[in-house]
Amino acid sequence: MKAISKILLAAGSLVAIAGFTSCVGDLDLLPTDPRSLTAADFEKDPQGYMEQVMGDVYLNYSSVGRNKESVISGFDGGMCSYSRVLIQLGCFASDEMAWLPSNADWGNFRYGQVATNAPCILGMYSRLVVNASLCNNFIQTVNNGYFHLTPELQDEADEFIRQAKILRSAAYFALADNFGNVPYGDESVAVGSVAPQCSAKAVYDGETAILEEIVSWYKQNDPNNRPPYGYVGLDVAESILVRYYLNAVSFGADAAYDKAAQHAEAIIARLGHGGFQDAGLCYKYWQLFGHNNKQYAIGGSSPINEIIWDQPSHEEKLQGWTGGSFLVNAWAGMEGAEGSKWNGTNGWKCLAARSTFVTTYFDWNDDFSESPDERTKLWCTTKDGFPVENPVLNTQDKNGFITVKYSNWDYESDETGAMCDEQPTATDELGIDFAAIRLAEIYLSAAESYLQLGTNQDKVNKYVNLIRERSGQAPYANVTMNELRRERSAELYNEGNRRTDLIRWNMWLTGYNWSYKNGVPAGADYPQAMRYYPLPLSIIGQAGYQQNPGY
Repeated sequence: MKAISKILLAAGSLVAIAGFTSCVGDLDLLPTDPRSLTAADFEKDPQGYMEQVMGDVYLNYSSVGRNKESVISGFDGGMCSYSRVLIQLGCFASDEMAWLPSNADWGNFRYGQVATNAPCILGMYSRLVVNASLCNNFIQTVNNGYFHLTPELQDEADEFIRQAKILRSAAYFALADNFGNVPYGDESVAVGSVAPQCSAKAVYDGETAILEEIVSWYKQNDPNNRPPYGYVGLDVAESILVRYYLNAVSFGADAAYDKAAQHAEAIIARLGHGGFQDAGLCYKYWQLFGHNNKQYAIGGSSPINEIIWDQPSHEEKLQGWTGGSFLVNAWAGMEGAEGSKWNGTNGWKCLAARSTFVTTYFDWNDDFSESPDERTKLWCTTKDGFPVENPVLNTQDKNGFITVKYSNWDYESDETGAMCDEQPTATDELGIDFAAIRLAEIYLSAAESYLQLGTNQDKVNKYVNLIRERSGQAPYANVTMNELRRERSAELYNEGNRRTDLIRWNMWLTGYNWSYKNGVPAGADYPQAMRYYPLPLSIIGQAGYQQNPGY
């Protein structure tokens, strides 16, 4: 199996996707070449073409598309990248952060007031459907014999099919979690047909069954599976299963905390070695989000593999306004928060932290200038001239703290996490990998599952305090659900999990308000319709799908 960076870069010059304009209502779409490559041409180099088509699948999870050209039109290409879609859907209307620009693309999304014809909704929905489509079509291309594979190449093809199903399952999780009743189909959906609209429960049932089968296959046939850097395999598959099972009730299924804990423990058994307290965690939080964070990914150069699912951005052709680059540039730009603080040369002045999040989940000194929590190391606070409160959220001005966690700095991999003597050149597009799933999340998911089950309090204490002590905080004596929520909130901010967590905790619609929730400065309950985002209006008309209730 070739290095993922080589396949990604080759795919960037080879594979386009026929028929992609803004989005389609089906899951068909056969990969084709800009030079009118036909399926018959694959016979000239079966392995090369197969790897490049699979590379295009990976490319659309790490970047915006081939040659940095988005396959989604009608909405900003960078904002349609996979990692940004997760952050936008999961955080922009939550208590974590707000997108400040008020324009036709976004409207009042920051307030959780979302129109069915909003370009942002179409763009984000489209990315998730397109990525699922890419996975399905790769599998179809293999199964239909278009690559003309020799028997010697079949094992590689079978492994790529497993990987495509893992990636597809992640896209479906985000799609059903955010949009509810969605188009859902596997590789059996015929080219040119419209996929059926299915409930979130149907997606949950289908994808957990598929992932269980994949995980079982690895454990029987490749129990020490360690895919090369940038690829997915056993650990990513099982981590996505943990997410499904932890959120089973949110998907309309029976609670599955026992299954979430079981799979989390299997991941911890494989990866929970070395690093901080020999738990498989980096010694310092900021090491995970620096320019050289790729070393902590599975297949990276460090024996610490806290980053379970890594989305590469290091190669120049993979860089763009996504992942770590987005999570620096979107925060930077205001006076006192210049891009140079994080070794960048850009700054969009687009994000502000919600005061509720800052004051609820972190400890501070009296004037909110310093926190003992090391996860705030890169933030701009009152010491930099930023107010902890949100005066308004509709101007690109100092509307709250700047809660940056990614940077273009290189850090030593030892216990100090000190800045390296030699540093990357400050630049515009930052090549920082996005940590899509981390081992810290798995520890917290296991702990939450045990709390829900009322079992293994000793493990709850151990797992939560591992995360807490890594941040420089004193351990909890006997972790409660409120303390677990606090720690998960502080640990996973800016990673796209927030809306999912708040829904699981019954804190999204009612019972917990934050600054400018539903457009009210002190916060107000969301209407029931905000349980899901609306399906894009154009998709409703094109595919004949039913709109979510309340829109």
